[in-house]
Amino acid sequence: MTTDTSITDLLREFMTADNVMLSFRDAARAGKVTTAQLRYWVKSGYLHTVAAENGTPKLPYDQLIDIRMIKHYLDEGFTLAVATKKAGEEKALANSLRQLFIDGIQGVSHQGETTVFDLGPLADDPTHHVYCLERAGKLSYTLNKPE
Repeated sequence: MTTDTSITDLLREFMTADNVMLSFRDAARAGKVTTAQLRYWVKSGYLHTVAAENGTPKLPYDQLIDIRMIKHYLDEGFTLAVATKKAGEEKALANSLRQLFIDGIQGVSHQGETTVFDLGPLADDPTHHVYCLERAGKLSYTLNKPE
């Protein structure tokens, strides 16, 4: 099983990039909210902007999850203050999931129509790795010795 480390590294770099900025319009579209909502949330201190090289305010890419979670709780009927508080509480879970993608996937390869994710060695038996296999949208897991 050969691992394409260049793709794995590229994806890891993309997911850890802290220089990806979104315009209000792009963030609103991706977050399924209006630009007016985003501007109000920034003005109210729930989100923050970063100045682009040309001085235009941009939203850091990592705030997209905040936007989606706030919208989710607003849609559930919570006030903006409560929605942002709940979103903040859930941020740790989102960060853990992001960390799983960044550090948890040791490698990615293809075997025919199957994508193989190497999730790394077992803590009590480093000679065996956990693999997640994706084929036709279905996931399965296996333990094997790396090749």
